[in-house]
Amino acid sequence: MGVEHLSVIAPAVNAAITIPQYSGVSVSAVMNAWAQDLVFRDTQNTVTIGGNVKQVTLENIHVNHTITHTGDRMADFSVSGTQIFLNKSSSDGTGEWPFVTQGRVTGPNAILNFESTQQAGISAHQRWATGLLADNATLPNAPNGIDGGTTGISFSDR
Repeated sequence: MGVEHLSVIAPAVNAAITIPQYSGVSVSAVMNAWAQDLVFRDTQNTVTIGGNVKQVTLENIHVNHTITHTGDRMADFSVSGTQIFLNKSSSDGTGEWPFVTQGRVTGPNAILNFESTQQAGISAHQRWATGLLADNATLPNAPNGIDGGTTGISFSDR
């Protein structure tokens, strides 16, 4: 499976995490897939990789928010699968998690050349997630754990 050269523009709404949202790409029950050159604007929980997904490359994927999201943070990139590689991608705006892993993710998963202006950082968001590598990540607005965010890159059992 592959998705390339796609742009998605959703209505700019500040939606609660408990109501339906405009998402981008959701991948489930897939092995050996890719997504590249994708742009998303004003989506929530934008790229979701399920726990039954293996060996996926995500490259040059950019998520931008034009309004501030308040309330519980949603995740622009949420990974539950294994052997997931995210490269040359970004998350810009205010009020989202730029990248998280979910519960009991075994990895190995890697984030390379990632940029975000969010106040939250890169995190093993749920409990017992292991095998996450982050390299060359630029997170200038996530230095102090502001508003429930993580400090830059946070590896911990939450």
